[in-house]
Amino acid sequence: MSLSFVTIGTNNLEASVEFYTKHLDFKIDKRFRVGKSSEIAVLKDESGIIEFIAGDEMKVFQGEGLMLGFEVEDIQKMYDYCNSENIKILNPPKQLNDGMKLMTVEDIHGLILEFVQFPKNDE
Repeated sequence: MSLSFVTIGTNNLEASVEFYTKHLDFKIDKRFRVGKSSEIAVLKDESGIIEFIAGDEMKVFQGEGLMLGFEVEDIQKMYDYCNSENIKILNPPKQLNDGMKLMTVEDIHGLILEFVQFPKNDE
């Protein structure tokens, strides 16, 4: 068994799609209507799928109790990018004892996004 995708309820599908495609390099895979009042956008990157649903099919995410993690090559570069784009930084980059570097930000829904840079073999 493996995790296939994460679904997030939103009240602003356009803003959700824009945030994840612009800032996190996701691409729109599919976008379609469900029933009379709901729309789904399926976004993909090289490691996974995030599905956003707007409408009556799902409750809107309220911004508590969920964190999505993303591996990055250069956490300082991601930090600088988030600063330049006015993305809310909750915790700036910090290095743990094992060499791993972590940083957390908040997306437009209040969802916490954690970026991790794993140590390279030569570090």
